[in-house]
Amino acid sequence: MVFGRATDGERNVEQFFSLYSHDFLRIGACVPRAQVAAPDFAVAETLHLAGRGSDDGCAVMLFPELGLSSYAIDEIGGGKVGHGSGGIVQPRAE
Repeated sequence: MVFGRATDGERNVEQFFSLYSHDFLRIGACVPRAQVAAPDFAVAETLHLAGRGSDDGCAVMLFPELGLSSYAIDEIGGGKVGHGSGGIVQPRAE
C-alpha cells in the first residue's frame, strides 16, 4: 500500500478474491417468521432479514410472494388452490 492507496497488485488480489469477478452471485432465499393477518410483523421480519442479507453481501434476496400481506394464496379472492391444476380454482356453487 502506497500512502493509504492500494497498489495495482493489491487491487488484483482483492478482485481475484471477489466472487463477483468470477461471474458468481450471492443469493439469499429468505423465510421470514410469520403471523397470520399481521402485516406489521411481516414487514419487520422482512426488513430484519433484508438487513442480515445486506450485511452478508447478498446481491439478490428472494422473499415469499405473499410474505408482506400475511395471507395464504387460498385466502385471496375466495378461491382455492387446486392440487396439480397450476392455478386458483373457484369453488362450485352447491
